[in-house]
Amino acid sequence: MINPVVEKNIEILKKIRLLNIEKDNLFYSDYSAWRNYHKYSIGELSAKKDKLNEEILEIKKGIKEGEKAIEDAWLDINPELDDEQREELHDLRVENANIKLNEKKLNLELKNKEIEDIDKELANYEDMFAQYAKALAIDEGEKNDKIIEICRSINYMKDLLNKEISVQYDLIEKNFREKNFRYVVANIVDGFCENCNINVPIYQKDLILGKSEFVMCDNCGCFLVDFNK
Repeated sequence: MINPVVEKNIEILKKIRLLNIEKDNLFYSDYSAWRNYHKYSIGELSAKKDKLNEEILEIKKGIKEGEKAIEDAWLDINPELDDEQREELHDLRVENANIKLNEKKLNLELKNKEIEDIDKELANYEDMFAQYAKALAIDEGEKNDKIIEICRSINYMKDLLNKEISVQYDLIEKNFREKNFRYVVANIVDGFCENCNINVPIYQKDLILGKSEFVMCDNCGCFLVDFNK
């Protein structure tokens, strides 16, 4: 059976959680941090491009050797062979050299196409960075004012909580800052606490859905709620 007091406080806790997310998004809306987030992908692409360029140099070297083999197809042919045999051997050498040469040229085309694709991906990242940097060109004063406004809203919402829940919230928040946990109020995601990724027991899930009492995570101690209910 739903407890009206519990239900009211849970809804307030949810609102506080959403306000904190909004505040965090403003705190961490940093272009350099966002770029660093993608640095690994860019590094992988650049390393792949460097490797491809090395392979292309080897292929081009092989193409030159193949062209030289065609030019030298008459060399070292036994002079004691008759003209027909010499011609036959020459043509066979040219044919084999051309097969290998064409394979190398096709491989070169494929490698160049891979580099083109990588260059497009890198260009897309640069476009994304430019757009993101433009979007973050927000006045710092305006940003700070917004953070202050959100903090005031959080304090106002906390004042609406029952006194014991408000005190408990502050204690959890202080403890979480020391342990680097993120959420004082955590959602259940696929049956797990999103804060510490520990499975929430069935009986606790039932209590959360029933809103009959407050439920704390047995592992990290946060308030557990279901944002889908």
